Formats: sequence, C-alpha cells, structure tokens
Amino acid sequence: MNLLITVMNYLSVSMNRHQLRNTALSIGLIATPAIALTLMRPILSETDSYIYMNWNLFLGILPLIFAAFHYKKVGGKMFSVLWFILWIGFLPNAPYMITDFIHIADVGPKSILWMDSIMLFGFAWVGMICWLQSVSLIYETVRAKSFIPIISLLTAIGLYLGRYIRFNTWDALTQPLEIVKTVLDVFLNPLNHEPFLLFIAVFWIFLMVSYVGYSNLHHLVSSPKNQS
Repeated sequence: MNLLITVMNYLSVSMNRHQLRNTALSIGLIATPAIALTLMRPILSETDSYIYMNWNLFLGILPLIFAAFHYKKVGGKMFSVLWFILWIGFLPNAPYMITDFIHIADVGPKSILWMDSIMLFGFAWVGMICWLQSVSLIYETVRAKSFIPIISLLTAIGLYLGRYIRFNTWDALTQPLEIVKTVLDVFLNPLNHEPFLLFIAVFWIFLMVSYVGYSNLHHLVSSPKNQS
C-alpha cells in the first residue's frame, strides 16, 4: 500500500496540465477498495484465490510510470528511450486485468460472486485508466496518426500472448527466441491458435474505441467553456 501511495504521489507531480488532474487520486480511490476486498475475501471464503490481483495491479501501473518518465525525459535522452521500451513491454499488463474476469466462474463460492465482480471490475477499471493515460502521454510525444491503431494492436497481441500462451513481460529477457518462435507460429497458423483472430480483433477495436471516447471526454472536460 505504501508503494502504491508513493507511485500515486509521483504521478500527480509528473502529469502535465493537459491531462486529467485527478488521475492519480482516481487510481488510488478505485484501487483501494479492490485491494481491500482481496484481503477480506480469505476471511469469507477460506481461500486466497485473488491475492495475486495485487501483483497484477502493480504490473498494470508500471506502464503509466514509465510513460510519465518518458514524457518528463527523466535521465535524459538515453533513458527516455529506455522508458519507452519498458512502456511498450509492460503496456499489455494494464488492460490484462480485464481478462481476469474469466476466473470468476471457477473460483467461487457463488454466494460472493457479486463481491468478486466488484473487486475484479475495480482492478480492470484501474488497468484501463493506466492504459489510456499512459498512451495519451506517449501520444503527445509521438503525434503520428497511426500511433493509436498500432499501439492498440500491439497491446491486443500482448494480451493474447499473456492470457493464452502464458508469456509474461520477463520472458522477453529470459527466453526471447521462444517468444519470437511462438509469435511466428501464431501468425502463420492463426487457426491453430483459437481464439487468436477473434480475440485480437475484439480487443483491438475495443482499445481504439476506448481511446477515442477517452480523448473526447478529456477534451470536453478540459475545454475553456467547461472551466468558466
């Protein structure tokens, strides 16, 4: 919890004035009940099935941290490239928490599924905030029209590799050749890797549309007429 507070404090300083001012506070407010529910759940169900969601939360916040570092050019140009690479590598971890809803039917007990839904929604909500905010920060430094479609597609691919192939970000360092081999096989034989095509298409569109909606809402909130 102390780590989360430290991160939120840094982000509240690092975000530029054109971003939503309360991003850090919003993340903290949404994440805290979700974390509390993972800690309370073992008391109600005698299982710690969702404790790992707190680690997923940490991984989901990292892209926002790296994006803020890149945007603020922390450490100079050399480190700015490093922050960008780390941002891309960890970016799928943010919306990945959406896919954790698949566990809700298996974990149980049914009597607290409603609580699990609230808990998982909280984590997924934070994940999407981190994805949208970090993409927005990087987009301000890139400003290429193809950036959002490309980064949404890369994120969708990363989500598939994480959820179905079970690769994680660390595997890019520990077994890069295996990742390349698997990715090539997936793209060359997509029908052998269900539901690759449907999964990628749905998440690609979902992420792009989410960003457009977020961008329009951001513009509405920050427009001079709404500040008067």
